[in-house]
Amino acid sequence: MSTPFWVAGKPASSPNTTVIRDPFDGSLAGEHDVPGAEDVERAVRAAAEVSAETAALPAHVRADALDHVSRTLDARRDELAELITGDPRDPRTGVFTADLRTAFAASAALRVGGVVVGDVPSFRADQMSYGGVKDSGVGREGPASAMADFTEEQVTVFTGLPI
Repeated sequence: MSTPFWVAGKPASSPNTTVIRDPFDGSLAGEHDVPGAEDVERAVRAAAEVSAETAALPAHVRADALDHVSRTLDARRDELAELITGDPRDPRTGVFTADLRTAFAASAALRVGGVVVGDVPSFRADQMSYGGVKDSGVGREGPASAMADFTEEQVTVFTGLPI
């Protein structure tokens, strides 16, 4: 059975499906219904209607809706952390929060190569390392990691010599 797509808050199906394979090992990850042109038009119309409707709502009602989403995500944070951490290739993830305690708790709970707070996980600065956990690859990327890859450490121990 394939997974439906959603239009206007309701599941929708299509006779056209696509198979999704895990790029790591080629195993079947799922089968999903593929929306057609009419489905896309219906989704665009529904989004335009709800956009105008939402814009007309008072700010406190929109804020309450966002607060509801935030509380729901918070209530399911352990489940979400398990899902994110369960991906064998996750080198980095994003956490959107204004609360430092939540940010540090997320960073501690997630087994990923990096946690970007307040931005998408593709955010990158040269000094940041990338990758190197689970099956996301061997080692890390970035200038500091590249220098470490080309550095051979050596230890010299002196014993029994007068200095």
